[in-house]
Amino acid sequence: IAGGIGVLGETSAGTPQAIGVKGIGYSHNEDIGAVTGINMTDGVGVYGESLGFDGIAVAGTVGNTDNHSVAGVFKNTYTENNRAVVELISNGKGNSIFSDNTNLSNNSAIFRARNAGTGKFLSFETNLGEIVTTVAKNGNIVTDGTMTVKGDKGIVRNSNSTQLRMEIVTANIP
Repeated sequence: IAGGIGVLGETSAGTPQAIGVKGIGYSHNEDIGAVTGINMTDGVGVYGESLGFDGIAVAGTVGNTDNHSVAGVFKNTYTENNRAVVELISNGKGNSIFSDNTNLSNNSAIFRARNAGTGKFLSFETNLGEIVTTVAKNGNIVTDGTMTVKGDKGIVRNSNSTQLRMEIVTANIP
């Protein structure tokens, strides 16, 4: 539609529980959704915006029917794509990522990563792009800062330099 809106669903402020647009699908194909957005140029396929206080622009919920599901999946299928699959850009004062698992019987990691390539698991940078801490695939952690272990009482092992261990012993000698 030339510069117009293809589908508009709007509710009034007087009925805040109403739904503007709802899609219900029964397909087992993960490429077919109840609501699908495709952009054939450099724009956006699906856009969510929240204008209210504590609003949510895009939300996903699973488990309401006691089924094992995933609330969101973002997938790259082009092997030469050098862009991040998910970008979080924040200019606010809150966290960019917050994860909260409230299930007391959970024994899974809160964050899990797999990497089939040769890159690092984690890389922390300043806003100027200076890498200050990395976690390599072999488990090595490299940091430009100070590492504190168990309130300065732990041991950090290093195979690339000499180590110093100091013990202070109090003794009474007659």
